[in-house]
Amino acid sequence: MNEKRSGLNAVQMVVGAVVLVALVVGGLYMFSDVWRTKIRGQAEQFAHWTPENIAKDPENYLNFCEDQTKQAVMDLKASDISIARSKATLDSMMTDAKKACDLGDKVLPELKATYEQADKDNKWPAKWQGNEYDKDTLKRQIVRVYNETSAKKKLMATVDSGIKKLDAQKARVDKAKDDAQTQLTDIKANRELVKVQKITDKLATQLVDMKTALQSTMAVASDSKTETKSLDDLVAGQASKVDDADFNKIMGK
Repeated sequence: MNEKRSGLNAVQMVVGAVVLVALVVGGLYMFSDVWRTKIRGQAEQFAHWTPENIAKDPENYLNFCEDQTKQAVMDLKASDISIARSKATLDSMMTDAKKACDLGDKVLPELKATYEQADKDNKWPAKWQGNEYDKDTLKRQIVRVYNETSAKKKLMATVDSGIKKLDAQKARVDKAKDDAQTQLTDIKANRELVKVQKITDKLATQLVDMKTALQSTMAVASDSKTETKSLDDLVAGQASKVDDADFNKIMGK
């Protein structure tokens, strides 16, 4: 009985990692109506597998867990691809924003110096990079470069935050994939345990049947030792019995 309970407890543990894997994948699509519908469907299926139902049908429970885990693996692979694409996009945005910031940080001091020198000398239009700027136009150019550089720096900060979140999510997905593979191995092992348990249960039944058959055989054997006799058998037995007095008379004793 203890072995049977241990076997069932091992089988029941399978649901834990499957749920965890599903939650990790669910975190990627928590705002998706399709995903929420899918999660509700899975919850209903898991609800069916109560401890009583698991004990009644451990094989199909393991099949269910295996199907759920394999589906989770597929979802995780899809998430991996999605994360990789998003990260590639953010990396490209970061590269472009950094180039713009570097250029802005380079030309802004040049523009400011050009303005200050022209204003000091009161020499307008001022020349910068082969172009001539009157005072107002150069002011607007300085403000534009400053604003665009500041905007690009804010964008870089936002993109950097997004990349870090994607890296963290990638780590979660990688761990979930490892957990899923471990789970599939556990399911395979538990399936073998269920087979062993079935063999054990069958052997127990055979032993009980053997005991019954042996008891029946022993009963027959015991009855044969005290077989009843008919009256003719009893008469025959009496007739064959030697009378000692007659024997002694014959022998002249």
